[in-house]
Amino acid sequence: MKQGAGIILKCKDSGNLLFGLRTDRTPKWSFFGGTLEHNEAPLQCAKRELMEEADFIEGKDYHLVSEEAIHIVNRKYFRYHCYLAETDYEKIPKMNYEHSEYQWCKLSDVKKADLHFGIKDLLTNKYAVSMLGE
Repeated sequence: MKQGAGIILKCKDSGNLLFGLRTDRTPKWSFFGGTLEHNEAPLQCAKRELMEEADFIEGKDYHLVSEEAIHIVNRKYFRYHCYLAETDYEKIPKMNYEHSEYQWCKLSDVKKADLHFGIKDLLTNKYAVSMLGE
């Protein structure tokens, strides 16, 4: 089964979350993350993807709330692990080609129709949503 992972960044000061607009076939707002590489653990993948896609480095730009995923998206052929991290301020990400825009905002401020399937799935998990401050 193919797997992926990502980190949800939450600003301690504002409570806002960092979203990136994917540049895929159908652009959707998502958290930064991607597919696991060979022999890579989900948490390692999430940290690597956040660094590659937005230039956020653990310990410098953010701290994990937990090393346990707050939500796992299970699809027929794909599993996606969502981790939560906090940052002290709303840093401007240095995005790579995979995202065209970013925004710091509340989950409730993003149009549901414009969300990546993984975030839509996360919205069904009351525990995960409460961890995001919604």
